Amino acid sequence: SCKIMDLILKSFKIKKLNKLLYQFFKYTIKEGYINRNPAENITIPKLEKENIKKDEEIEYYTEKEIKQIKKALTKNKELELLVLFALGTGLRQGELLALRYSDIDYENMQLHVNRTTKISYVFNEENKKERKQMFLEPKTKNSKRVVDIPSNIFNRLEKKNTDELIFTDNGKVWDARKLYRHWLYFLKENKLSIKKFHALRHTYATLLLSKGVELITVSKLLGHSSVQITEIYSHVIPTLKTNAVNKLNSIL
Repeated sequence: SCKIMDLILKSFKIKKLNKLLYQFFKYTIKEGYINRNPAENITIPKLEKENIKKDEEIEYYTEKEIKQIKKALTKNKELELLVLFALGTGLRQGELLALRYSDIDYENMQLHVNRTTKISYVFNEENKKERKQMFLEPKTKNSKRVVDIPSNIFNRLEKKNTDELIFTDNGKVWDARKLYRHWLYFLKENKLSIKKFHALRHTYATLLLSKGVELITVSKLLGHSSVQITEIYSHVIPTLKTNAVNKLNSIL
């Protein structure tokens, strides 16, 4: 739509302006006018991808496919807990990879989403682009949320009072591209349906809605900025409407 295009163009202009300001402030530091670059490590808010792709088909796994994935995961301890956590909490990939033991409320079996991680390109001292792993505030204010952890998954967690990351690649932060390669290899090796890692988040939402959880509740659990974004799961909504109407049978 025209509205979305306007927002995309505005976002592009903001990025270009931020880049220009970064170079300007870098020059002022060199000349001794200031000590710190205020345009450094600035995160430009993005449009939620789910909103832009509202009319596209949503990839998700069926309950039968989930059983196949769980069975195959018993032979892949590197991915097992991470994938089960994605299916059981619906967290975005960056939110999962930034999750620390200190974010877990062990008493109430909940997790607190306070940050996310991503790879960004930044300019080093030689004014060359380099990839840098960054921990950032969640993408929207609604993304900061509390999510219940299913007991079957919670019981697999170690209990630690530390800021250590829960999911790591041999002690290091997972690189998103490397994780995708591992995920793709896992699916192919086990002859499972090939879908993006983000499909696990879509599966979480689809399962909740298919089990009768209200749309507004699912929206809050996913950290969407509005219920309208959650309506991308329209493939489930017709069934929900039918089930809701059929409940009148007990009354009428």
